[in-house]
Amino acid sequence: MSNRWLIIIGSIVAILIVVSVIVAISTQNNLPILSEDTPEGTVQRYLQALERDDLTLAYSYLSVSAKERKTFQEFSRELGFGSKEVQQRQVTLEKSRVFGNTAEVQVTISEFRPSGPLTFQPSENSFQSNYSLQKQDGKWFISDASWPVYFPVPIKPPHPPQSGP
Repeated sequence: MSNRWLIIIGSIVAILIVVSVIVAISTQNNLPILSEDTPEGTVQRYLQALERDDLTLAYSYLSVSAKERKTFQEFSRELGFGSKEVQQRQVTLEKSRVFGNTAEVQVTISEFRPSGPLTFQPSENSFQSNYSLQKQDGKWFISDASWPVYFPVPIKPPHPPQSGP
């Protein structure tokens, strides 16, 4: 009889954990939309477009220089089914800095995984991601991102030393 009560209590605890994770994930989508004319709002819209699998819209938030380094075909191929990963994560704005027509936005990305059948603690893994933005024609565009798609900046060789007359 005592084993039966342990199983019932364990099942109730597991159900409560799963329900709390579902509630936490579903309420995160009710966050306010940041202003479109800010670097933070651009990054938020970019990640929301990826979350909805709208790769065309996500690509439209990239700067001209980022699009020169990564075509739409490369962008969508690199994401593949990776945009599903965006749906399973929570993104938190950490800080942003604006320097004239450039900006940096730092976010923390948290991944939640429900617990297994023999463990009662869900796991969480967090990491930081940085986005560089450029202002072009009065709008902010992502020029470099470290997640979920990386846009390598080409390394320019140094100029040769100038020789005297």
